[in-house]
Amino acid sequence: MKASLQTLRRGSLLQVISKRSCWGGLRQPMDLPGLGSKKKPSKGRLDLFLIRKSMTWKPFDKLLPMMAILAIVSGCGTAINGAEDALTIQEQHPISVDRQMVTLILTPISGSGTLSDIDHVRLRTFADGYLNQGHGPLMIIAPQDHLDAHLMAGNVERALQEIGVTAGAVKKTNYAKATGRDVVLTYAHYVATPSACGVWTDTRRRDRKNLRSPNFGCATQNNLAAMIVDPHDLIAPADMTSPDSAIRIRSVRAFREGKKTSTATDQTIEARIAE
Repeated sequence: MKASLQTLRRGSLLQVISKRSCWGGLRQPMDLPGLGSKKKPSKGRLDLFLIRKSMTWKPFDKLLPMMAILAIVSGCGTAINGAEDALTIQEQHPISVDRQMVTLILTPISGSGTLSDIDHVRLRTFADGYLNQGHGPLMIIAPQDHLDAHLMAGNVERALQEIGVTAGAVKKTNYAKATGRDVVLTYAHYVATPSACGVWTDTRRRDRKNLRSPNFGCATQNNLAAMIVDPHDLIAPADMTSPDSAIRIRSVRAFREGKKTSTATDQTIEARIAE
């Protein structure tokens, strides 16, 4: 009877030890210290092993969930987006506006300051560009003390006024005679240059930081730079021109004759829509 109780007690102790063991699958007595297959452990050694076991692993059992949560949070954490990541489309894909000089060179015929047919065509094209995109004065530069060049410069000035360039927009100056005999026309205009598209680098970091792709908005900026008539409008608004006096006189004449003006027509259309 006494032997059977000792065997039962030893079996229950082995079950408790195997449950508390950190070695998961080791369930055999021979895997535990002091429990070999040939030598049976004493009761005192088993109790000491249980005390050491509970004192060693019980604090770590409480820390394991916290350590797992910290590992997950640290793995998901990323760097905070800074001010350099909050760029607008205009800042990320800027349109640079540069001031450039447009030049036309006319060579006078020896003994004559008249303009040839080709010179008239070139001058008209040059003047149209100045009227649409020119800024500042249109300069006419002729060599000093050269008769043919001075005659051509006068003919060029008159031809520009016939095309539509006002006299106040034209300025004449001279350069040294020894450098040549050509008549040079020049004015300033502005050129819009967009940023290059097709950047495919650094896309993984942008996805991780929830940023737009490097090419987002680039095509829109390039189309805007290509369509704008006068790139100087991106720097400052254009000057207001004087009102058309012919349109004003026509409206006043129509009102005096009792005809419908644009205002009366608009009111009639609004009344029909309201009905």
